[in-house]
Amino acid sequence: MRINFGKLFRRLGLPFWTFLGIGLSGVFVNYIGTAFEVSIRSGLLALGLDEQLAETLPPFVVLCFVIIVVVALALWQGQRVVPVAKRFTPGGLQQPDGKRGLIILVSNTDSAMQAVRYHFVEKQTLRYVWLLPSNDVESKRFGPSSAGTAAAIKASCEDLQKTEGRPLDVFLLAQGVSAGDAQDTFDQVNRVYRVDASRLQLAAEEIIADFTGGTKPMSVGMIMACLPVDRSLEYVAFNQPAKRMSGPFLVDYQHSAFDLIG
Repeated sequence: MRINFGKLFRRLGLPFWTFLGIGLSGVFVNYIGTAFEVSIRSGLLALGLDEQLAETLPPFVVLCFVIIVVVALALWQGQRVVPVAKRFTPGGLQQPDGKRGLIILVSNTDSAMQAVRYHFVEKQTLRYVWLLPSNDVESKRFGPSSAGTAAAIKASCEDLQKTEGRPLDVFLLAQGVSAGDAQDTFDQVNRVYRVDASRLQLAAEEIIADFTGGTKPMSVGMIMACLPVDRSLEYVAFNQPAKRMSGPFLVDYQHSAFDLIG
């Protein structure tokens, strides 16, 4: 029986690497704090301070230092996030800046190519495309795999790069993702940001994820993977009566860790 420890820890509310990071950080901070206290105590004794005061003062100094660091980091993080009001016109939708990387959930060729053309032709920034089609794992409930559609999108991208005379690399996830398992899409999108982006020397801000296609569980997986503030989401709008597409449009929101609890 294969045990997926990542999923087991996520059932507890946090991914495995978070628990590991908290544990290692706790040990590291404990040793650093102890060393800091010893250094302060030695310095105070060297200055001729009362021995009892030299014993009680260092923990207070360390605590004040930690509070100052936390407040400074909070202020710095607040400066990084641009208020939504400054990025959106009243009552309007905003199209994203041109990106070098585009992750697409596959189900519709037209909406996918609308997003590709926007970043590749109009903005002339796109260099890499990741296509995440559904596989046949849940075909009884969600229908057949969209691998064929993904192949058609890849072919259209190859034609487009020939027309434009600029390179465009398309990565098609051969095994696909489960149409009914949000976790599968979540893991694959995270892999793009953590592994592929690093290999291609792309910053997270240079990539955008398009959740127009795919099933609802796939969309949920992509959205959850893009909760970090440096990851962007977009979608292509479709007017059913007019049979007309528009966009892509940026999905923008702001949250803090406390907004995600309860």
